[in-house]
Amino acid sequence: MIELFLLIHFCMKTGQKLKKKGYSPLKYYFLIPTVWFFVQFVVGLIVTIAYMTITQDENEPNLILVYIPALACAFGAAVLISKKVDRLPDADKVDESPAKLWLSDDENL
Repeated sequence: MIELFLLIHFCMKTGQKLKKKGYSPLKYYFLIPTVWFFVQFVVGLIVTIAYMTITQDENEPNLILVYIPALACAFGAAVLISKKVDRLPDADKVDESPAKLWLSDDENL
C-alpha cells in the first residue's frame, strides 16, 4: 500500500514540475509506473536467482529479502526520473534542438 502512495506521489510531483516548465506530463505519467514495476520485477528476479544460487536450493527465499532490494531500486529509478525532469529547460526557452546547435557553422564556439 505504501508503494502505491510513493508511486502516486512521484507522478504528482513530476507532473507539477513539468507543468511549471511548460511541458505536458502525460508521457511521464506512463513512464514512471512502467519503469517502477519493470525495475522492481527485474531486481526481484535477480535477487531471487542470487539467493537460490548461494543457498544451493536448500529452501525458498524469504520474500522480505527479495522485496526490500526490489523496492529500493524502484524508488531509486523514480528519483532518477525526477532528477531528469529537474534538469529539463523551460519549454519557452528551447528554440533549437541540440543537433542544430552542434551542426551550425557558428565560428564563436
